[in-house]
Amino acid sequence: MNTFLVGAIRHPGADSSVDGGTDPLSTFADLELGGKVLVSAELVIFNRTVQYHPLCLMLHIDSSPSSLPAPSKCFGRESVVADIIQRIDNGVQCLAITGAPGIGKSAVAKDLIYHDTVASHFRHCRLWVPCAEAMTFVGFCNMLLDSIWGPSLSARLLGGRYSLSPRAIESHLAAAVESLLRSGPRHLLVLDDFDAIWGRNDLRRDVEHVLEILLQAPHLTIVITLRGTRTPAVVQWTKEIDPLPLQAAQWVFLSIHPVDDGSLIDLLLAVDCVPLTVTTLAFAGRARNWAPSDLLAIWRAEQKLLVDLRLPHHRSFEGELIRLDPDAKKLLSILSVLPGGVSTAELSNLAADIQNVYEAVGQLSSSSLAQLPPNGRYQLLSPIRAYALQYYKIDTPSRQSLYTYYFSRIKRHGSRPGDVAFRAAARYFIEEEVNIYAVLESALEQGCSIAIEAAVENSDLLSCTRPRVDIATKAVALARKLSPDNLLSQCLQWLAESYRAVGQLPDAQCILEEALSEYRRVGDRSRAAQSLQTLGLIRYQRGDKIAGILKLEEALEEFRLLRDAPREASCLLSLGEKYFENDRSEDARISFQQAMSQFKDTDDRGSRAQALHHLGRLHASKGHLDIARSQIDEALKTYRELDDRAAAANCLMLLSHLYPDINEKRSALEEVLSEYLNLGRRLDAAFAMKRLAPLYTAQGRYEEALALHKRAIPEFSHFVFVYAAAESQLDMGLLYLKMERYHEARLALEIARQKHVIHGDRRRAAIAIVNIISCLLHQGDQDSALSLLETHRGDIEEFFEVEVAQP
Repeated sequence: MNTFLVGAIRHPGADSSVDGGTDPLSTFADLELGGKVLVSAELVIFNRTVQYHPLCLMLHIDSSPSSLPAPSKCFGRESVVADIIQRIDNGVQCLAITGAPGIGKSAVAKDLIYHDTVASHFRHCRLWVPCAEAMTFVGFCNMLLDSIWGPSLSARLLGGRYSLSPRAIESHLAAAVESLLRSGPRHLLVLDDFDAIWGRNDLRRDVEHVLEILLQAPHLTIVITLRGTRTPAVVQWTKEIDPLPLQAAQWVFLSIHPVDDGSLIDLLLAVDCVPLTVTTLAFAGRARNWAPSDLLAIWRAEQKLLVDLRLPHHRSFEGELIRLDPDAKKLLSILSVLPGGVSTAELSNLAADIQNVYEAVGQLSSSSLAQLPPNGRYQLLSPIRAYALQYYKIDTPSRQSLYTYYFSRIKRHGSRPGDVAFRAAARYFIEEEVNIYAVLESALEQGCSIAIEAAVENSDLLSCTRPRVDIATKAVALARKLSPDNLLSQCLQWLAESYRAVGQLPDAQCILEEALSEYRRVGDRSRAAQSLQTLGLIRYQRGDKIAGILKLEEALEEFRLLRDAPREASCLLSLGEKYFENDRSEDARISFQQAMSQFKDTDDRGSRAQALHHLGRLHASKGHLDIARSQIDEALKTYRELDDRAAAANCLMLLSHLYPDINEKRSALEEVLSEYLNLGRRLDAAFAMKRLAPLYTAQGRYEEALALHKRAIPEFSHFVFVYAAAESQLDMGLLYLKMERYHEARLALEIARQKHVIHGDRRRAAIAIVNIISCLLHQGDQDSALSLLETHRGDIEEFFEVEVAQP
């Protein structure tokens, strides 16, 4: 039992003076609950500034927190909750948790009230008010009273409270809370979904006055959750909630629907790791037996998927959308088709007909409909973007302006590999990748032929970005419809290269064979020979090595007939590589030397350096390390003189294998990584990160190693290098463990375990399990550690006995 002081309860018909009217005690004389008398006859007098009776009743009631919401697991918010607890400990009396709809504000608040520190500090004095259920100001005040006393007791004490005026209810609340808190311990009051009542402009003044009254009690801490940045003036500190970290989003999804076919990270990135969206998709996938690739395909093909799933947070921002003025709604429609966001500098160019674009973006930001993340680009999170695409469609003039803007920018930046401007152009394409693809896709769906031309003219630059098979497929479909033969064949080649980049080699081969046929049909022998060369490489990659080499030899003969010396030499290099990989060292040497001769005759220093590079690799394989390093160093020098950074990076990657010193290896790999990132070669960059991370770890640079793992894993997943992604995930978990960050280690190791189980790698899954057990033991959770050990004892004993026997 806890003792509460409840004040200013007025008997119906009683006079406002202390001596007048009916004795207040008579109102409660028969107040019982389950036959138990809850009211004693003891009176307490206290001084206060509010009106009505200065009388209180000492109530003895059970104050167990039955009104609190059910606890739920909150992933990836540990630092956020710790930050809020620290502010409470430092004496901050009123805090706000803000963020976009579905971002997890209420989940953070739940995690806060059930946190061990908070639970032990506030004990039964934790109160939760779901403001979304309050339809009026009186209803809001009544919910506060219900939270303090409990609904049944509150109703009996106040009788016809719902018929009282707002001021009467407010005064009752003030006296009750003041008496309660003057006599008891500290209380924590959470006002969840506070914007439901705060968003009413006609109620805002009264609601803020209630908060001011509540905060007069020194032992009360108030935490409010709301959308937007317009918080009450009494709020002393605000914590804005961001989307989940990628690793936490993976764990949320996999804990509900433990399926990852290699597309999970892409799916999570597509929906911006918004917690409620991730959860809904996971449940939808489990219910319908959809893999992440299925969900991603539906999401990309039909943006209204989330709308059709009727997510609860749609209701939370529908009201905000309705209140926007026309300019803000128009800007919302423009941002909805630009998922990569728009920089402040670009706003006026992309929304030229909006009179005050900065006022419009201010409206979107203040209501949390648009966000300004650290990259400085205003953007909509996926649920809002999907809803806007469905119900706030961009108008035709604005759409055409977007096409003109982006296609003219693409043309201005266009160049070819080897051009001086290519690196700058590649950087622009990488920065604007998401928006460029979104605009291309929109234009293709609208039947805009200029989109096809823009795509094929810049296919080399598009290859610097993530391959998008779906968009290349739409380009092919439109090219077939419009029947421009030259564009169709080029679109087919782009689609084939996209399939090849994501590892779908059978599709790549099929499409490339059609492209080859088209080139031959229109008489373009040069492009046909290039397609034949690529086809040979694909056949080789698919394991048909003999057929692949034969195709390359066929392409070589065609280039010779065409007297295309540069292409002939390039094909010789490809052939030499395949000869080398098949232990045909002499054939490889001859091919490389012939290529060097061709390049020398055409004064092509860059390609000659490439042949020298391959010869160095050949010598390195035979153990002739001095000759190898000499040839590769010479090739590297030439590349640098020609400012061919991509080729220089390839040389450095090879040299990093040959350097015996760890500092030389690290320096070479750092330069490699920098160049790959500048050139948009993301998969190559990911492998460079994977090789560089252990070197940082060995030198005690743990945070830098972690950063590399975090960047590499999404790239491996995107390019369907699922084993490399799983290996990096495991390495990251082990590194967290080494750093004694046990919670993060458990999360990373559990994701790695699930990935290795999915891919059938039981040995690495067992390694993950053993280290998860280690984390649990370090955290003092022996019961969970023993349970996990018993569950996986067979695999652990099998694989670790093998490892002990064969260290």
